[in-house]
Amino acid sequence: MFPDEPYAHYEDAQQAAADAWSQLLSDRLTLSRKRAQLREAVVEEADDQADYFELRTEEMEQVVQQGEARYATLVATAEELRVSMTTEEINTLLRQYRATLTDLATQLQPLASQISEAASLVHRAEERAQTLPTSATAPRRAVDAAADRLAEIETLLNQLDAACADNG
Repeated sequence: MFPDEPYAHYEDAQQAAADAWSQLLSDRLTLSRKRAQLREAVVEEADDQADYFELRTEEMEQVVQQGEARYATLVATAEELRVSMTTEEINTLLRQYRATLTDLATQLQPLASQISEAASLVHRAEERAQTLPTSATAPRRAVDAAADRLAEIETLLNQLDAACADNG
């Protein structure tokens, strides 16, 4: 693969960057060897060899610089692909989340109807409890407890409905 070639998959881009890193390390080692050979030729005052190794050192420095640039480009490309892939996954998850909330809101509608029916029954029980003498505390407490539970259920349903209506 060439540095300008677009990568279809994150794994391909990662592998290209890893390959470029390996090549860069190899080139740096070669450059280090050329520098050592140049120093040795200078110490031995072998002018022909020194000129040769100086030229080879300059060539390897350019190769290393190009390799570093290529590696940086490949790493950036891999990161762009990762960000794009992760963003796409997040968007898919959020679409599924919104669809689930919509389904939940749809399921809450019949529940709201049943809670209305329960409220009507509790209201009728409260009216009937008002006709009892004050000494009939057990039925009155039972009606009050039912009204309290219904109020809690209505509050929870309203919270659920509001959360689903917000839809994320």
